[in-house]
Amino acid sequence: MDIKLGKDSGFTVLDQTKGFYKFVIFTTAYSEYSLSAFNYQTLHYLLKPIDIDMLDKAVDKVINFFEATSNTVNPYDEINKLNLILNNKNGKTIFVPEKNSWLAINTDQILYVKAEASYSYINTLVKNIKVSKNLSAMEKMLEGQDHFFRVHRSYIINTLYIKSLKKGNDSSIELINGENIPISQNEKNVFFTKLGVKQDQDEL
Repeated sequence: MDIKLGKDSGFTVLDQTKGFYKFVIFTTAYSEYSLSAFNYQTLHYLLKPIDIDMLDKAVDKVINFFEATSNTVNPYDEINKLNLILNNKNGKTIFVPEKNSWLAINTDQILYVKAEASYSYINTLVKNIKVSKNLSAMEKMLEGQDHFFRVHRSYIINTLYIKSLKKGNDSSIELINGENIPISQNEKNVFFTKLGVKQDQDEL
């Protein structure tokens, strides 16, 4: 996380996304913010230009963090997923109606979209947004974004934020924020094939 982000600051982003991150590593050219940075869940504070030895130490801290806090999370998987999100080139900005304006949303920030009658709720990393579009309209807006999949008549999910998949006939998806999303039987086989997940024979 950088300190200076255009007109905003990294601190503002972190304040808005509390509960969605386990730790922070700052990469910045500003040494004067180091004390303020440790008011957050900061593991390391890297000054630009980044020294490779300091970067290695930061990565070691991340691995040690996951090893100390969880027996089930593979730290390398979490780092690879983070890199995938940060380096993803398919993200784009969509515009949705909100009162008297059009709200810009970066699709890489969307966790999932949920249908609610003729409306949809877009759940992002920062906030939940109610829009006057049904789920089919939202699905069309997200066309061409390979990491989005309509897993249920009421849900479109972003596969970048999958934490785990529940096996069995009553399959579901756990996202990184802990929410569980159902998978319809009609979409299950196509969805698992897309992810490269081989189902047990009794699940088919």
